[in-house]
Amino acid sequence: MHLQLSKDGTVAWNGVAFKNRQEMVERFKKAASAEQQPEVHMELAPNVEYKTIETVLAAAQKSGIRCIGYTGLDQYIQN
Repeated sequence: MHLQLSKDGTVAWNGVAFKNRQEMVERFKKAASAEQQPEVHMELAPNVEYKTIETVLAAAQKSGIRCIGYTGLDQYIQN
């Protein structure tokens, strides 16, 4: 599962934005109940607000998602 978190607070699952937090929780619950739970990969837009990240992490935890990580962080590391 691939989540994109944008600067404006939009959260999208595989390119499709959630309409609200409840929809996100319901999708997470469905994923968490799968026999083999998917890994959740979060891609953060530059300057995404921490509040957006916190909302996603809280919804994932509440829903029972066990494996969540970040992708694309190498773009923020400067040599």
